[in-house]
Parts: sequence; C-alpha cells; structure tokens
Amino acid sequence: MEAGALFPLCGHGHRPQGHGGRRSFRQQLPGGLFSGTDTDCKKFHQPLNTDIMDLSKLTKDQLEELEAQIAERKAAQEREKKQQIDTYKDLVSEAVSEAFVRLQEQSSALARTKSDIYGLFGAVMDMKRELFTTRRDSQWS
Repeated sequence: MEAGALFPLCGHGHRPQGHGGRRSFRQQLPGGLFSGTDTDCKKFHQPLNTDIMDLSKLTKDQLEELEAQIAERKAAQEREKKQQIDTYKDLVSEAVSEAFVRLQEQSSALARTKSDIYGLFGAVMDMKRELFTTRRDSQWS
C-alpha cells in the first residue's frame, strides 16, 4: 500500500492492536480505518533470530564461561541499579534540605508579618476597649 493509504488492517493482515498496543505509525480515522504506510508496519515484523545457541553442544568449560559471563552481567546490572538508587537518595536528600530551608525562611517571615499586624492593630483595639468598655480578653473583631 502507498503512503497515506486507508486500511482497516496493516499490510500483513494484523489489526492495529496486534503490535503490542503500538499505534504510533497510524492514526484511527472515522469508520474504523487507519492512516499509515505498509512500510511503517514492517519495522514491527522483524524475522526471528536464527542464531540460537544450543547449550547441549557446549563443552563443560564453555558452559562455565557462559555462566560466568551471565553472573558478571547480573552483578553489573545490580551495581548499576544500586548506583541509581544512591543517586536518587542523594537527590531526595538535597531537595528536602533545600525545601526545609525555604520553608523555615517563609515561616519566619510569616511570624514577623503577623507580629507587625498585631502591633498595627494594637492601638485600634485599645481604643475600641475604651470606647465600648470591653474587656481585654474578649474577641478582637
């Protein structure tokens, strides 16, 4: 099929969901048709790897070497994963420290502002008590 052709199936007869949910190469159009190209679909249909190793044909030494390679690869993956976890923990620690400093600054600024506002209205509240003969303990509204 040519580029931009409309078809309900890919050129290989697969439905759009037949690619493991990958629909990136086609868009669904009204009527259940899809736009895309036949060649876009082909990249998802690679031939099977025929270079499969037959373990029964390996000598004992070859098998041990293969096991050592597998063990080394797993160990390297574990080291890399541990390094990524350590990096993550460092980033979290830095972010929390920075956020805590900022929050402390804001808390101090809020306390200062609150004190200033109480001071500003202190004289007003004293006058209210004198004019309306209210007690100091009563509500300040």
